[in-house]
Amino acid sequence: MTVSALTRYVCSAHNKEAEKRASIRQGENLLQNSENQPALYAIFHLNLAFSSISQEQRKEVMERCYRPLLAMVEELSLPVGIECTGYTLEAIEKEDPGCLAKLKSLLEQGTCELIASGQSQMIGPLIPAAVNEVNLSLGLKTYEALLGTRPSVAYVNEQAWSAGLLDLY
Repeated sequence: MTVSALTRYVCSAHNKEAEKRASIRQGENLLQNSENQPALYAIFHLNLAFSSISQEQRKEVMERCYRPLLAMVEELSLPVGIECTGYTLEAIEKEDPGCLAKLKSLLEQGTCELIASGQSQMIGPLIPAAVNEVNLSLGLKTYEALLGTRPSVAYVNEQAWSAGLLDLY
């Protein structure tokens, strides 16, 4: 299911159930377990470097996917992680600074969590350790410069793991 399809589904169900919407806004335990911990946690992967997204389509991706995602997170106070590379953040800043400002605001409010993955998306075990180290360092610098935060959670690109990556994170 695409982010826009998920957004339509959630918003449709959300509009049909005004009572639940009020409960969510009042902080009732619809999204939490009995220990007041999130019972639902989703991670969204933002990637404007994806090979099938042309540069001309980036603005459309932000308008149809990223902005609705951020609006949904804000409206429903969903506990989500948002993962993106430094490269994607720089592209968002260039194409749609308001979208970047909204993400920064949600992070500052604690509404969502930033998940790190580096400056570019690369398959760590296939890359020399020194290159991985620079990639992760540049990504952290970009997160701090554009969003004012340093993520404490990292995403392992392509879920490709090797023991040598642990020390780099």
